[in-house]
Amino acid sequence: MGKASRKKRERARDRERPGIKEPLTDPGAPDAGGQRRAARRLVWTAALLAVAVTLTVLLPVLGNGFVNWDDPLYTVENRHIRSFAWPSIRWMLGTQGGYWMPVTWLTHALDYHLGRLDARIHHATSLVFHGLNTLLVFFVSLEILRLAGMASPSTPGSLTPLRETGAATLTALLFGVHPLHVETAAWIAERKGVVCALFFLLSLRAYLRYASSPARKLGWLVAGFLFFVLALLSKPMAITLPLLFLILDWWPLGRLRGNLARAFGEKAPFFVVAAVFALITVRAQTGVQAVISVDVVPLAFRVMNAFHSIVFYLWRMLVPVSLVPFYPIVHPETSAWTPPNVVAALLVLLVSIACLRYGLGERAYLSAAWLGYLVVLAPVLGIVQVGSQAAADRYTYFASLSPFLLFSAGVAAFALPTTADARAFGLRQWSALGLCGVLVAGLAYLTVGQIAIWKDSTTVWEHVTRAYPQTSLIAHTNLANAYREAGRVDEALREYDRVLAVTRPHAVPHEGKGMALLDKGRVDEAIVELEKAISLNPRSAKTYRHLWLAYDRKGLAAEAQAAAQTAVAVDPEFAEAYSNLGISYGRRGRFEDSERAFAQALALEPGNPQYLANLATTYQRAGKLDEAIDLYRKTRALDPRAPVHAINLGNTYLQKGMVLEAIAEFQRAVELQPTNAVAQQKLAEAYARLGNR
Repeated sequence: MGKASRKKRERARDRERPGIKEPLTDPGAPDAGGQRRAARRLVWTAALLAVAVTLTVLLPVLGNGFVNWDDPLYTVENRHIRSFAWPSIRWMLGTQGGYWMPVTWLTHALDYHLGRLDARIHHATSLVFHGLNTLLVFFVSLEILRLAGMASPSTPGSLTPLRETGAATLTALLFGVHPLHVETAAWIAERKGVVCALFFLLSLRAYLRYASSPARKLGWLVAGFLFFVLALLSKPMAITLPLLFLILDWWPLGRLRGNLARAFGEKAPFFVVAAVFALITVRAQTGVQAVISVDVVPLAFRVMNAFHSIVFYLWRMLVPVSLVPFYPIVHPETSAWTPPNVVAALLVLLVSIACLRYGLGERAYLSAAWLGYLVVLAPVLGIVQVGSQAAADRYTYFASLSPFLLFSAGVAAFALPTTADARAFGLRQWSALGLCGVLVAGLAYLTVGQIAIWKDSTTVWEHVTRAYPQTSLIAHTNLANAYREAGRVDEALREYDRVLAVTRPHAVPHEGKGMALLDKGRVDEAIVELEKAISLNPRSAKTYRHLWLAYDRKGLAAEAQAAAQTAVAVDPEFAEAYSNLGISYGRRGRFEDSERAFAQALALEPGNPQYLANLATTYQRAGKLDEAIDLYRKTRALDPRAPVHAINLGNTYLQKGMVLEAIAEFQRAVELQPTNAVAQQKLAEAYARLGNR
């Protein structure tokens, strides 16, 4: 009897909570069904409108390309996403680049499967995730507003169904088109952010369904837990979600009164999983040396910069201008106690005290919004400093939800009437709606401009270096790399020299300068720079590969072979280095060794046309003409528009005495590229072999 009566009391308390409400229409009324259908149509129309506006505003992102900031690591140069074979899956299941995020790697692999390295496919996927997140923001916001007990028309200033739908719509629009969120939606390497947010919001919605139902359906809690795990497997940013659940238990759910043990107990699995992922992430970040020591960035700076970031992000939400993809840490040893940092710390403390003093009882939503903002932002405030940025726009993708919802609820309560009747709209209402439209349009305009900054590597880093000239090694080095990739070699050399003049010795700019000098044909100077880079970082297989290229151009066969051998020793999964080694062996007549090296390259990257062609050439030079013909045919099938494969196959046919077959291949090459002099000459030679001059 005791247990049964206790359950009855709990159900009674649930019914009395303001968030658990009776139906807004009388089920017995003649038009109740019609009212419910009209309400659903209004909700879905508003939700889909917010998504449509978001996708329309962000559509220009499909014209952007890859950038040289983590995109090569995640997609362009990542061979592991090019296959769904077990070795690739095993790699995705491990901790890579400082994160354990197999779900995110899977989305990159699907993109590669659909469009190879077509940047439009990769951007389109991120855009779809952002659109889905906007939809979920709408419904999560609507759920929180309804649970807040604001829909009762008898409460002065409350949100009616029209107002709560309007507030949810404005929240979704702010989330969808805000310029701060361009970095997450337009940077392919930040795919982890949009994927994590999807499961974060699904987990949040599932928990709200569980906690707001008197029946306490366990299925919703299990679903919330599974979505939480998937969010963490996408990006560890979701690690504080269980704390957000507790804040929601306090307000608007009101579940903490007399139920603390149950509230914490049901979340125990969430906290255990969060702790496990925290340990994995710290170990992974430490393993790739991404965690900066307190000797480099002192603790005082970290604490004061955390206060500054809390205010900085809120200010950027209000005034999203002069946004920069990279905000570097500048002089951390002396800049902890700057006036902006001290003022920010005082503001944070004052707001926190005000929430404790005035944000309880009827104004509990103020404290809940403030705590929610702080909790979600906590992992990226830099107390554990990862990377060399002082702040990042992408960190607001999750944290902006509670400020946006609080702002939108206030606007809706002020601007919208209690009913959807057009006669209830007066000058104040129409004026407020017009201002909201102007706000969204202004944000959309700024967002389109921000998308243009992310168009390519050059635009990203030129924007950063204009904002922080002579400040960031990373920015100027990446700009130099972008210039070199774009063929602007003189500008690249200028940037490399600028970096090397103002920073401590570092391998990356020396390597980049070496490659730029090689592009200019200044091979001896390139070798000097590349050797400097290796002396600073002897574990870079890529630098040894570049040095191989310089030695090979110089004709230093033994040195080139040694560089390639070192590259594969440093990174046994570096396919291109095996290919280079095969070329070096071939130049020295070691055809069996060359075959083995090219076979290893192909084992690492099956179907690579270049490696197939190199192995076929090795077979041809070794006199294995049938094997060479077979591989050249496969190469031509993989890359049918390249005349070189037809020329190579024709040469092998000619060497084997198959003149007619050779003529057909040379004719194919001429058709593909009529101005190709080699193809024309070979075709003439083949006709001459037939006696047809």
